[in-house]
Amino acid sequence: MLLGFGGVVLAMHARAGSQTVRLSGVLLAFGGVVALVASTLIYKCMRERPHPVVLNALQLSCAGVILVPAALLREGVPHFPLTPPVLASFAYLVLVLSVGASMPWFWILRHGEASRVSAYYFLTPVFGLLLGALPLNERLVPLDAAGLALIAAGLWLTSRA
Repeated sequence: MLLGFGGVVLAMHARAGSQTVRLSGVLLAFGGVVALVASTLIYKCMRERPHPVVLNALQLSCAGVILVPAALLREGVPHFPLTPPVLASFAYLVLVLSVGASMPWFWILRHGEASRVSAYYFLTPVFGLLLGALPLNERLVPLDAAGLALIAAGLWLTSRA
């Protein structure tokens, strides 16, 4: 797991000098990872686990209670037109990324060891880099390859242990 984390740090370091990386974003991402690890450990320690739909609703509601006021304080009231592309994007984010990703996650977590299952979250930066490079033509650098190799090594070691 430490190898995978090191790979993520290495890939992030490659972008540290760019204008797209902000400390506040890195800290938010780090906070998200800490919350994910905490919720995974709490879930695995529960004797009686609620149904994944209930758990997902609770988790997303708690996130909303925390993030909506923070967003309103930082950005103010949103002011954008509710066009069909905006509504379709929102529906995709809610149905596919939030609910659609969380439901299989809880199912996998219910049937596997927390350490092994959690290791696959290290694939997120891999897909992020690839999706940035392929459709968006973002440049990959040698540190990305080194970071991805560390992530792959960490996943391999975790899955065979």
